[in-house]
Amino acid sequence: MSEAVVSVVADVLARLEARVGEAGWPAPEAAFASQVLPAPDAEGETSAWRRELVAAAVADTDVARWREAPVLAAAGYLLDASSELTDRWVEGVARLAEREPFPPDRASFFYRPVELLGLARGAAAGSLGEKFRTWLVDVLRDGEARVPGDIWHRALGAAAADLLGVPWSMSLTVSDIDTAGVDEVALVIWLSTAHPATAERLLGSDERLQIAQLERRLLERALFKPLEVGDAARAAVVATAVRRATESMLESAHAARWQLNRSERDATELAVNLCRRFPRFARQLAVRHDSRTVLTIDDEYDVQDTLHALLQLHFDDIRPEEWAPSYGGSRTRMDFLLKREHTVVETKMTRERLDQRKVVDELVIDKAHYRGHPDCKTLVCFVYDPEHRLTNPDALESDVSGDENGLTTRVVVAPRPS
Repeated sequence: MSEAVVSVVADVLARLEARVGEAGWPAPEAAFASQVLPAPDAEGETSAWRRELVAAAVADTDVARWREAPVLAAAGYLLDASSELTDRWVEGVARLAEREPFPPDRASFFYRPVELLGLARGAAAGSLGEKFRTWLVDVLRDGEARVPGDIWHRALGAAAADLLGVPWSMSLTVSDIDTAGVDEVALVIWLSTAHPATAERLLGSDERLQIAQLERRLLERALFKPLEVGDAARAAVVATAVRRATESMLESAHAARWQLNRSERDATELAVNLCRRFPRFARQLAVRHDSRTVLTIDDEYDVQDTLHALLQLHFDDIRPEEWAPSYGGSRTRMDFLLKREHTVVETKMTRERLDQRKVVDELVIDKAHYRGHPDCKTLVCFVYDPEHRLTNPDALESDVSGDENGLTTRVVVAPRPS
Protein backbone atom coordinates (compact mmCIF):
# COMPACT_ATOMS: atom_id res chain seq x y z
CA MET A 1 0.00 0.00 0.00
CA SER A 2 1.44 3.38 -1.00
CA GLU A 3 2.25 6.08 1.54
CA ALA A 4 -0.42 8.28 -0.04
CA VAL A 5 -3.14 5.69 0.55
CA VAL A 6 -1.91 5.08 4.10
CA SER A 7 -2.14 8.81 4.73
CA VAL A 8 -5.69 8.95 3.37
CA VAL A 9 -6.78 6.01 5.54
CA ALA A 10 -5.21 7.54 8.64
CA ASP A 11 -6.90 10.88 7.95
CA VAL A 12 -10.32 9.28 7.40
CA LEU A 13 -10.05 7.25 10.60
CA ALA A 14 -8.92 10.28 12.60
CA ARG A 15 -11.88 12.34 11.38
CA LEU A 16 -14.37 9.55 12.05
CA GLU A 17 -13.06 8.81 15.52
CA ALA A 18 -13.07 12.51 16.35
CA ARG A 19 -16.73 12.61 15.33
CA VAL A 20 -17.43 9.71 17.66
CA GLY A 21 -15.61 11.42 20.50
CA GLU A 22 -17.96 14.41 20.31
CA ALA A 23 -20.82 12.29 21.71
CA GLY A 24 -21.32 11.35 25.32
CA TRP A 25 -23.85 10.22 27.89
CA PRO A 26 -26.83 9.98 27.58
CA ALA A 27 -26.74 9.68 23.78
CA PRO A 28 -27.52 6.10 22.69
CA GLU A 29 -25.30 6.67 19.65
CA ALA A 30 -22.33 7.17 21.99
CA ALA A 31 -23.05 3.98 23.94
CA PHE A 32 -23.51 2.04 20.69
CA ALA A 33 -20.24 3.45 19.33
CA SER A 34 -18.39 2.41 22.50
CA GLN A 35 -19.15 -1.21 21.63
CA VAL A 36 -18.39 -0.87 17.95
CA LEU A 37 -14.98 0.78 17.96
CA PRO A 38 -12.06 -1.63 18.55
CA ALA A 39 -10.43 0.40 21.32
CA PRO A 40 -9.66 -1.87 24.31
CA ASP A 41 -6.81 -1.11 26.66
CA ALA A 42 -3.54 -3.00 26.28
CA GLU A 43 -4.66 -5.46 28.94
CA GLY A 44 -7.88 -6.18 27.03
CA GLU A 45 -10.02 -4.23 29.47
CA THR A 46 -12.87 -1.87 28.59
CA SER A 47 -11.75 1.27 26.76
CA ALA A 48 -11.28 4.43 28.82
CA TRP A 49 -14.02 6.17 26.83
CA ARG A 50 -16.51 3.40 27.59
CA ARG A 51 -15.59 3.55 31.28
CA GLU A 52 -16.30 7.29 31.19
CA LEU A 53 -19.74 6.64 29.70
CA VAL A 54 -20.51 4.07 32.39
CA ALA A 55 -19.38 6.45 35.13
CA ALA A 56 -21.58 9.21 33.72
CA ALA A 57 -24.55 6.84 33.56
CA VAL A 58 -24.05 5.71 37.16
CA ALA A 59 -23.81 9.33 38.31
CA ASP A 60 -27.01 10.28 36.44
CA THR A 61 -29.78 9.82 39.03
CA ASP A 62 -32.39 12.02 37.35
CA VAL A 63 -35.55 9.90 37.79
CA ALA A 64 -37.40 11.62 34.95
CA ARG A 65 -34.52 11.02 32.54
CA TRP A 66 -34.49 7.30 33.34
CA ARG A 67 -38.02 7.00 31.96
CA GLU A 68 -36.95 8.17 28.49
CA ALA A 69 -36.33 5.63 25.73
CA PRO A 70 -33.02 7.16 24.52
CA VAL A 71 -31.51 6.99 28.01
CA LEU A 72 -32.75 3.44 28.59
CA ALA A 73 -31.38 2.40 25.20
CA ALA A 74 -27.98 3.92 25.99
CA ALA A 75 -27.95 2.08 29.30
CA GLY A 76 -28.84 -1.15 27.49
CA TYR A 77 -25.45 -1.01 25.77
CA LEU A 78 -23.68 -0.48 29.11
CA LEU A 79 -25.41 -2.94 31.44
CA ASP A 80 -22.70 -5.55 31.00
CA ALA A 81 -20.14 -3.08 32.35
CA SER A 82 -21.96 -1.98 35.53
CA SER A 83 -24.45 -3.73 37.82
CA GLU A 84 -25.25 -0.33 39.35
CA LEU A 85 -27.44 0.53 36.36
CA THR A 86 -29.65 -2.55 36.54
CA ASP A 87 -32.35 -1.40 38.98
CA ARG A 88 -32.85 1.93 37.23
CA TRP A 89 -33.00 0.24 33.84
CA VAL A 90 -35.54 -2.38 34.94
CA GLU A 91 -37.81 0.23 36.52
CA GLY A 92 -37.53 2.52 33.50
CA VAL A 93 -38.30 -0.08 30.84
CA ALA A 94 -41.33 -1.24 32.84
CA ARG A 95 -42.78 2.23 32.34
CA LEU A 96 -41.68 2.28 28.71
CA ALA A 97 -43.69 -0.89 28.09
CA GLU A 98 -46.85 1.01 29.01
CA ARG A 99 -46.51 3.27 25.96
CA GLU A 100 -47.60 2.80 22.36
CA PRO A 101 -44.60 1.51 20.36
CA PHE A 102 -46.05 2.45 16.95
CA PRO A 103 -47.51 5.98 17.29
CA PRO A 104 -48.86 7.63 14.12
CA ASP A 105 -46.08 10.22 14.13
CA ARG A 106 -43.43 7.47 14.47
CA ALA A 107 -41.91 9.29 17.44
CA SER A 108 -40.85 6.17 19.33
CA PHE A 109 -37.78 4.03 19.88
CA PHE A 110 -38.92 1.51 17.24
CA TYR A 111 -38.26 4.02 14.48
CA ARG A 112 -34.85 4.94 15.95
CA PRO A 113 -32.86 1.75 15.28
CA VAL A 114 -29.87 2.47 17.53
CA GLU A 115 -32.33 2.82 20.41
CA LEU A 116 -34.18 -0.35 19.39
CA LEU A 117 -30.96 -2.37 19.40
CA GLY A 118 -29.88 -0.90 22.76
CA LEU A 119 -33.19 -1.87 24.36
CA ALA A 120 -32.94 -5.35 22.85
CA ARG A 121 -29.40 -5.76 24.20
CA GLY A 122 -30.61 -4.81 27.65
CA ALA A 123 -33.59 -7.17 27.42
CA ALA A 124 -31.30 -10.00 26.30
CA ALA A 125 -28.94 -9.51 29.26
CA GLY A 126 -29.83 -12.37 31.60
CA SER A 127 -33.18 -12.21 33.38
CA LEU A 128 -33.51 -8.43 33.55
CA GLY A 129 -37.12 -7.35 33.28
CA GLU A 130 -38.77 -10.51 31.91
CA LYS A 131 -42.08 -8.68 31.46
CA PHE A 132 -40.37 -6.02 29.34
CA ARG A 133 -38.54 -8.67 27.32
CA THR A 134 -41.85 -10.39 26.52
CA TRP A 135 -43.37 -7.04 25.53
CA LEU A 136 -40.41 -6.15 23.31
CA VAL A 137 -40.55 -9.57 21.62
CA ASP A 138 -44.18 -8.86 20.71
CA VAL A 139 -43.20 -5.40 19.43
CA LEU A 140 -40.54 -6.93 17.19
CA ARG A 141 -42.92 -9.56 15.88
CA ASP A 142 -45.44 -6.88 14.97
CA GLY A 143 -42.82 -4.45 13.75
CA GLU A 144 -41.19 -6.16 10.80
CA ALA A 145 -43.90 -4.97 8.42
CA ARG A 146 -43.58 -1.42 9.81
CA VAL A 147 -39.81 -0.94 9.64
CA PRO A 148 -38.61 1.80 7.24
CA GLY A 149 -37.06 0.54 4.02
CA ASP A 150 -33.50 1.87 4.35
CA ILE A 151 -30.68 -0.53 5.24
CA TRP A 152 -29.81 1.26 8.49
CA HIS A 153 -33.27 0.59 9.94
CA ARG A 154 -33.68 -2.87 8.45
CA ALA A 155 -30.26 -4.20 9.47
CA LEU A 156 -30.23 -2.87 13.04
CA GLY A 157 -33.85 -3.93 13.48
CA ALA A 158 -33.01 -7.43 12.29
CA ALA A 159 -30.09 -7.58 14.75
CA ALA A 160 -32.40 -6.52 17.59
CA ALA A 161 -34.93 -9.16 16.56
CA ASP A 162 -32.26 -11.86 16.40
CA LEU A 163 -31.04 -11.01 19.90
CA LEU A 164 -34.48 -11.89 21.25
CA GLY A 165 -35.07 -14.91 19.03
CA VAL A 166 -37.44 -13.19 16.59
CA PRO A 167 -35.62 -13.53 13.25
CA TRP A 168 -37.05 -11.28 10.57
CA SER A 169 -37.41 -12.64 7.04
CA MET A 170 -36.10 -9.56 5.24
CA SER A 171 -32.98 -9.70 3.09
CA LEU A 172 -30.83 -7.35 1.03
CA THR A 173 -30.37 -7.25 -2.73
CA VAL A 174 -27.62 -6.02 -5.00
CA SER A 175 -29.83 -3.05 -5.83
CA ASP A 176 -30.09 -2.22 -2.12
CA ILE A 177 -26.30 -2.13 -1.80
CA ASP A 178 -25.88 -0.14 -5.02
CA THR A 179 -28.02 2.66 -3.60
CA ALA A 180 -26.81 2.35 0.03
CA GLY A 181 -24.86 5.02 1.85
CA VAL A 182 -21.29 4.44 2.99
CA ASP A 183 -22.53 4.09 6.57
CA GLU A 184 -25.03 1.40 5.54
CA VAL A 185 -22.42 -0.66 3.69
CA ALA A 186 -20.16 -0.29 6.74
CA LEU A 187 -23.00 -1.42 9.02
CA VAL A 188 -23.44 -4.68 7.11
CA ILE A 189 -19.69 -5.32 7.29
CA TRP A 190 -19.72 -4.71 11.05
CA LEU A 191 -22.73 -6.99 11.50
CA SER A 192 -20.86 -9.82 9.79
CA THR A 193 -18.61 -9.97 12.86
CA ALA A 194 -20.83 -8.67 15.67
CA HIS A 195 -24.07 -10.41 14.57
CA PRO A 196 -22.97 -13.01 12.00
CA ALA A 197 -26.30 -14.86 11.83
CA THR A 198 -28.09 -11.59 11.05
CA ALA A 199 -25.59 -10.63 8.36
CA GLU A 200 -25.72 -14.05 6.72
CA ARG A 201 -29.50 -13.91 6.56
CA LEU A 202 -29.50 -10.40 5.12
CA LEU A 203 -26.85 -11.13 2.48
CA GLY A 204 -27.83 -14.66 1.48
CA SER A 205 -25.64 -16.59 -0.95
CA ASP A 206 -25.29 -14.07 -3.79
CA GLU A 207 -21.56 -13.82 -4.56
CA ARG A 208 -21.99 -10.12 -5.34
CA LEU A 209 -22.98 -9.54 -1.71
CA GLN A 210 -20.05 -11.26 -0.02
CA ILE A 211 -18.13 -9.31 2.60
CA ALA A 212 -14.97 -9.03 0.48
CA GLN A 213 -17.00 -7.33 -2.25
CA LEU A 214 -18.58 -4.95 0.25
CA GLU A 215 -15.18 -4.08 1.72
CA ARG A 216 -13.83 -3.09 -1.69
CA ARG A 217 -16.91 -1.01 -2.36
CA LEU A 218 -16.55 0.69 1.03
CA LEU A 219 -12.90 1.64 0.50
CA GLU A 220 -13.59 3.05 -2.96
CA ARG A 221 -16.31 5.32 -1.58
CA ALA A 222 -14.84 6.19 1.82
CA LEU A 223 -11.30 6.96 0.70
CA PHE A 224 -11.74 8.59 -2.70
CA LYS A 225 -15.00 10.51 -2.38
CA PRO A 226 -16.19 13.18 0.08
CA LEU A 227 -17.27 11.43 3.27
CA GLU A 228 -20.00 12.72 5.53
CA VAL A 229 -21.50 10.82 8.48
CA GLY A 230 -24.51 11.88 10.49
CA ASP A 231 -23.75 10.90 14.06
CA ALA A 232 -21.42 8.97 16.36
CA ALA A 233 -23.08 5.61 15.66
CA ARG A 234 -22.60 5.90 11.91
CA ALA A 235 -19.07 7.25 12.31
CA ALA A 236 -18.16 4.31 14.53
CA VAL A 237 -19.32 1.62 12.09
CA VAL A 238 -17.63 3.37 9.17
CA ALA A 239 -14.35 3.67 11.09
CA THR A 240 -14.45 0.03 12.16
CA ALA A 241 -15.35 -1.23 8.69
CA VAL A 242 -12.67 0.92 7.01
CA ARG A 243 -10.09 -0.42 9.43
CA ARG A 244 -11.19 -4.00 8.77
CA ALA A 245 -11.30 -3.55 4.99
CA THR A 246 -7.83 -1.99 4.99
CA GLU A 247 -6.43 -4.87 7.02
CA SER A 248 -8.04 -7.35 4.61
CA MET A 249 -6.49 -5.53 1.65
CA LEU A 250 -3.06 -5.64 3.30
CA GLU A 251 -3.39 -9.34 4.04
CA SER A 252 -4.38 -10.08 0.44
CA ALA A 253 -1.51 -8.01 -0.93
CA HIS A 254 1.11 -9.76 1.19
CA ALA A 255 -0.19 -13.33 1.12
CA ALA A 256 1.69 -15.04 -1.70
CA ARG A 257 0.02 -18.35 -1.01
CA TRP A 258 -3.30 -18.04 0.77
CA GLN A 259 -3.57 -21.69 1.80
CA LEU A 260 -0.21 -21.64 3.58
CA ASN A 261 -0.26 -18.09 4.93
CA ARG A 262 -3.82 -17.36 5.94
CA SER A 263 -4.96 -15.09 8.75
CA GLU A 264 -7.08 -16.28 11.66
CA ARG A 265 -10.07 -14.52 10.11
CA ASP A 266 -9.52 -16.33 6.79
CA ALA A 267 -9.29 -19.64 8.65
CA THR A 268 -12.48 -18.92 10.51
CA GLU A 269 -14.40 -18.04 7.36
CA LEU A 270 -13.11 -21.14 5.60
CA ALA A 271 -14.06 -23.40 8.52
CA VAL A 272 -17.49 -21.77 8.76
CA ASN A 273 -18.04 -22.25 5.03
CA LEU A 274 -17.08 -25.93 5.25
CA CYS A 275 -19.59 -26.40 8.06
CA ARG A 276 -22.34 -24.56 6.17
CA ARG A 277 -21.82 -26.78 3.12
CA PHE A 278 -21.27 -29.99 5.09
CA PRO A 279 -24.87 -31.22 4.50
CA ARG A 280 -24.34 -30.95 0.72
CA PHE A 281 -21.17 -33.03 1.04
CA ALA A 282 -23.02 -35.58 3.17
CA ARG A 283 -25.84 -35.86 0.62
CA GLN A 284 -23.33 -36.38 -2.17
CA LEU A 285 -21.68 -39.23 -0.27
CA ALA A 286 -25.01 -41.04 -0.35
CA VAL A 287 -25.07 -40.99 -4.17
CA ARG A 288 -22.69 -43.68 -5.49
CA HIS A 289 -21.83 -44.88 -8.97
CA ASP A 290 -23.33 -48.19 -10.15
CA SER A 291 -25.30 -48.64 -6.92
CA ARG A 292 -22.19 -49.09 -4.82
CA THR A 293 -22.46 -49.05 -1.05
CA VAL A 294 -23.35 -45.55 0.12
CA LEU A 295 -21.37 -43.65 2.72
CA THR A 296 -23.63 -42.48 5.54
CA ILE A 297 -23.20 -40.18 8.51
CA ASP A 298 -25.04 -41.76 11.42
CA ASP A 299 -23.54 -40.24 14.55
CA GLU A 300 -21.21 -37.58 15.92
CA TYR A 301 -18.09 -39.68 15.33
CA ASP A 302 -19.00 -39.89 11.64
CA VAL A 303 -19.36 -36.10 11.58
CA GLN A 304 -15.93 -35.69 13.18
CA ASP A 305 -14.20 -38.11 10.81
CA THR A 306 -15.79 -36.56 7.73
CA LEU A 307 -15.07 -32.99 8.77
CA HIS A 308 -11.49 -33.99 9.66
CA ALA A 309 -11.00 -35.19 6.08
CA LEU A 310 -12.38 -31.92 4.70
CA LEU A 311 -10.13 -29.85 6.95
CA GLN A 312 -7.11 -31.80 5.70
CA LEU A 313 -7.71 -30.31 2.25
CA HIS A 314 -7.07 -26.79 3.55
CA PHE A 315 -4.96 -26.90 6.72
CA ASP A 316 -1.56 -28.43 7.44
CA ASP A 317 -1.32 -28.64 11.23
CA ILE A 318 -4.56 -30.18 12.53
CA ARG A 319 -4.40 -31.61 16.04
CA PRO A 320 -7.36 -33.82 16.96
CA GLU A 321 -8.36 -34.44 20.57
CA GLU A 322 -6.01 -31.87 22.12
CA TRP A 323 -6.65 -31.38 25.84
CA ALA A 324 -8.29 -28.10 26.88
CA PRO A 325 -7.59 -26.44 30.26
CA SER A 326 -9.62 -27.54 33.26
CA TYR A 327 -12.93 -25.82 33.98
CA GLY A 328 -15.14 -26.58 36.97
CA GLY A 329 -12.83 -29.40 38.03
CA SER A 330 -13.08 -31.27 34.71
CA ARG A 331 -11.09 -31.42 31.49
CA THR A 332 -12.18 -32.07 27.94
CA ARG A 333 -10.61 -32.80 24.56
CA MET A 334 -11.02 -30.49 21.60
CA ASP A 335 -12.26 -32.07 18.39
CA PHE A 336 -9.75 -30.23 16.20
CA LEU A 337 -7.14 -27.56 16.89
CA LEU A 338 -5.87 -25.67 13.84
CA LYS A 339 -2.54 -24.85 15.44
CA ARG A 340 -1.17 -22.21 13.07
CA GLU A 341 -4.52 -20.44 12.77
CA HIS A 342 -5.26 -20.44 16.54
CA THR A 343 -8.68 -21.89 15.77
CA VAL A 344 -10.61 -24.75 17.37
CA VAL A 345 -13.37 -26.58 15.51
CA GLU A 346 -15.90 -28.38 17.71
CA THR A 347 -18.66 -30.67 16.36
CA LYS A 348 -22.07 -31.69 17.69
CA MET A 349 -24.79 -33.84 16.15
CA THR A 350 -28.31 -33.56 17.47
CA ARG A 351 -30.06 -36.71 18.63
CA GLU A 352 -33.01 -37.75 20.74
CA ARG A 353 -31.47 -36.62 24.03
CA LEU A 354 -29.52 -33.67 22.69
CA ASP A 355 -32.08 -30.92 22.16
CA GLN A 356 -31.51 -27.18 21.76
CA ARG A 357 -31.26 -26.45 25.48
CA LYS A 358 -28.64 -29.16 26.01
CA VAL A 359 -26.68 -28.09 22.93
CA VAL A 360 -26.52 -24.53 24.30
CA ASP A 361 -25.39 -25.82 27.71
CA GLU A 362 -22.63 -27.92 26.13
CA LEU A 363 -21.42 -25.06 23.93
CA VAL A 364 -21.28 -22.67 26.89
CA ILE A 365 -19.14 -25.19 28.78
CA ASP A 366 -16.93 -25.71 25.70
CA LYS A 367 -16.34 -21.95 25.47
CA ALA A 368 -15.28 -21.86 29.11
CA HIS A 369 -12.83 -24.73 28.56
CA TYR A 370 -11.28 -23.39 25.36
CA ARG A 371 -11.00 -19.78 26.52
CA GLY A 372 -7.98 -20.74 28.62
CA HIS A 373 -6.07 -22.53 25.85
CA PRO A 374 -3.11 -20.45 24.62
CA ASP A 375 -3.64 -21.56 21.00
CA CYS A 376 -7.37 -20.88 20.84
CA LYS A 377 -8.42 -17.40 19.78
CA THR A 378 -11.40 -18.51 17.69
CA LEU A 379 -13.89 -21.30 18.34
CA VAL A 380 -16.02 -22.62 15.46
CA CYS A 381 -18.89 -24.77 16.75
CA PHE A 382 -20.58 -26.93 14.10
CA VAL A 383 -23.98 -28.33 15.08
CA TYR A 384 -25.09 -30.94 12.53
CA ASP A 385 -28.88 -31.16 12.68
CA PRO A 386 -29.98 -33.46 9.83
CA GLU A 387 -33.37 -34.23 11.40
CA HIS A 388 -34.10 -30.61 12.31
CA ARG A 389 -34.44 -31.31 16.02
CA LEU A 390 -33.46 -27.77 17.03
CA THR A 391 -36.44 -25.53 17.69
CA ASN A 392 -34.74 -22.22 16.84
CA PRO A 393 -31.37 -22.59 15.05
CA ASP A 394 -31.16 -18.84 14.36
CA ALA A 395 -31.36 -18.03 18.06
CA LEU A 396 -28.78 -20.72 18.86
CA GLU A 397 -26.29 -19.21 16.42
CA SER A 398 -26.96 -15.66 17.55
CA ASP A 399 -26.95 -16.32 21.32
CA VAL A 400 -23.74 -18.36 21.51
CA SER A 401 -21.73 -16.56 18.80
CA GLY A 402 -19.78 -13.44 19.72
CA ASP A 403 -16.59 -12.06 21.26
CA GLU A 404 -15.99 -12.59 24.96
CA ASN A 405 -12.83 -12.37 27.07
CA GLY A 406 -10.49 -12.71 24.12
CA LEU A 407 -12.34 -15.62 22.45
CA THR A 408 -14.32 -15.23 19.23
CA THR A 409 -17.04 -17.85 18.84
CA ARG A 410 -18.90 -18.70 15.62
CA VAL A 411 -21.75 -21.18 15.75
CA VAL A 412 -22.98 -22.88 12.57
CA VAL A 413 -26.19 -24.93 12.50
CA ALA A 414 -26.72 -26.97 9.33
CA PRO A 415 -28.74 -28.04 7.50
CA ARG A 416 -31.56 -25.56 7.94
CA PRO A 417 -35.24 -26.33 7.37
CA SER A 418 -36.16 -25.42 3.79
